[in-house]
Amino acid sequence: MSVKTYNFYNKRAYVVGDIHGHFDVIKNKIKTYKITDSVIIFAGDIGLGFEKPEHYKQIFPKINKAMKLRNVTLLFVRGNHDSKIYFENELINYSNIKSIPDYSVVNIHQDWDYEMKEPPKFSILCVGGGVSIDRQHRLDVEMAFVINYKFYHPNASQEDIEANRKRYYWSDELPFYDVDKLDEITKEGYNIEYVVSHTAPNFCYPHDKRGIEKWMLVDENLEKDVDYERNTMTSIYNYLINHKHILTGWYYGHFHSHYNAYYNNVSFTLLDSEHHKWDMVEIGYKPMEITV
Repeated sequence: MSVKTYNFYNKRAYVVGDIHGHFDVIKNKIKTYKITDSVIIFAGDIGLGFEKPEHYKQIFPKINKAMKLRNVTLLFVRGNHDSKIYFENELINYSNIKSIPDYSVVNIHQDWDYEMKEPPKFSILCVGGGVSIDRQHRLDVEMAFVINYKFYHPNASQEDIEANRKRYYWSDELPFYDVDKLDEITKEGYNIEYVVSHTAPNFCYPHDKRGIEKWMLVDENLEKDVDYERNTMTSIYNYLINHKHILTGWYYGHFHSHYNAYYNNVSFTLLDSEHHKWDMVEIGYKPMEITV
């Protein structure tokens, strides 16, 4: 099947908010909270793509080694502050750390599921993408870098410029509604109980555009794209409900605060970003929050 699936047995599942490249805190937080035998899904804005690949090849093997010792797997979902190629091509692919494609399904099993060929205890749909509200500023910074590079390298080819430029924004950052993938998930018998995404349906918090007015003044398409972003997630929600998935909880980041509300008996939890606090919630029948 074209949908990517990840199966875990006898593990607890958690979701964490945006970390924005603060990879150094991962080992310490997991050790502090004595997390073992678990899957931890990061709800976007990992910070992948701002540095050259060599940077990640230096830091992730060390984190992966620590995760193996604790039997913990880290799964990264795409945010708007991430290069899409890292997720589509699964460029972070260690035994215990993986960047996963949009519309991946994470299945949490128990031993008896495997032995009796029963369906998973629960399945989690992971969908990334979002809008950078400051994208015009990010594009301006990128252009300033290019101008500066050309000044000091007047004979540089376009290939040289692209290879050396600093990236702050990716134009393919938006989420997308893929009904074919959803149909495939449904036909394969995966009953989605939880969703982890970067952004959220349009009925979720925040309910207005307060705080981004100044960005809309300098980016004429921002309001339209923000509406598209939220409506895309609403379409996914409607599909899951209309196709009788047993949706129980939805977890998302992107908005840099913590908030929980119910909509039609589904719990929607916004997780804060790392520069405020480490915000982690357990996914399952008896969820617990870990916030600092």
